[in-house]
Amino acid sequence: MESRRSFIKKMGQGALVSSAVLSGSSALAAGKLQEEAFEKPIRIGIIGAENSHTRGFGKMFNIDKKFPGVSVEYVWGETEAFAKDAVERGGIPRMVKDPKEMLGKIDALIVDHRHGKFHLAAAEPFVKAGIPAFIDKPFCYRLDEGKAFLKMAREAGTPVTSYSSIAQSAATFD
Repeated sequence: MESRRSFIKKMGQGALVSSAVLSGSSALAAGKLQEEAFEKPIRIGIIGAENSHTRGFGKMFNIDKKFPGVSVEYVWGETEAFAKDAVERGGIPRMVKDPKEMLGKIDALIVDHRHGKFHLAAAEPFVKAGIPAFIDKPFCYRLDEGKAFLKMAREAGTPVTSYSSIAQSAATFD
């Protein structure tokens, strides 16, 4: 069975790859993700700090520096305690009181709420502003809301992705 650490690492790598590809990183397109830094640093903001994924993303990008030139710069948490934990344990430098404070300051967004019913509303202002977004699973709570959101993203020309790394886990197929 895959370890929790390995699962979070895969999920973070997927979020980075998705965000970087969607924002047009030439280093990633050249397949040199870990060999060289991105031409322009990629600043990530995270909405949601209720689970360990947020700390894991912070640790992978900011502490372990698995992807040079990419960092999580901001976090908003459902409670101040959740956000502070992500800041302290994930090495995330800034906590915001309102997610919209990140607008204009980030290049990519990760929506990491515990419950899918909050995902789309959290991502919407960023997607409308042209900021590529990785939305943790489940992508949405209601199918019709998901379809409307994707239509809006398509019209805005903003890339959005979501997935689970479960399909990449050998334990899934045991």
